[in-house]
Amino acid sequence: MRIVIHASVALLVVISIAFPIERVKAATAARKVRMSFAAISGAVAPIWIAKDLGFFEKNGLDVDPVLIQSGPRSVSALLSGEMPIINTGANSAIAANLGGTKEPVVIATFYNTLVFSVVGRPDTGTDPWLKGISPALKPQ
Repeated sequence: MRIVIHASVALLVVISIAFPIERVKAATAARKVRMSFAAISGAVAPIWIAKDLGFFEKNGLDVDPVLIQSGPRSVSALLSGEMPIINTGANSAIAANLGGTKEPVVIATFYNTLVFSVVGRPDTGTDPWLKGISPALKPQ
């Protein structure tokens, strides 16, 4: 839970830096910002937590999280100006950069580890090609 809270605060700081706002009066409408996320998973929980707890609104932002289930599509939305902020794998931004555009910049990440698992059949650990591989891949 502590990591998620820190990640939510980091996201808020990143958005505040990316979209600096002057002091807003109570009567001033919040700045509308569309932001994409790549999957419905715990890895993007900081976005939902920041939205649900009102962190964005407290800082004068009306953030609209939009699901785009593709890294390249998210980067395309960023490059077109449709989404000023995207949450996706860095590989899509790096691929766009290698393709010639200098626009996408990776400025933050929620976690310092991969959030993926390798899943297989129960008999997978007995395959001969697994000899010498880390015990983490062997059946319990």
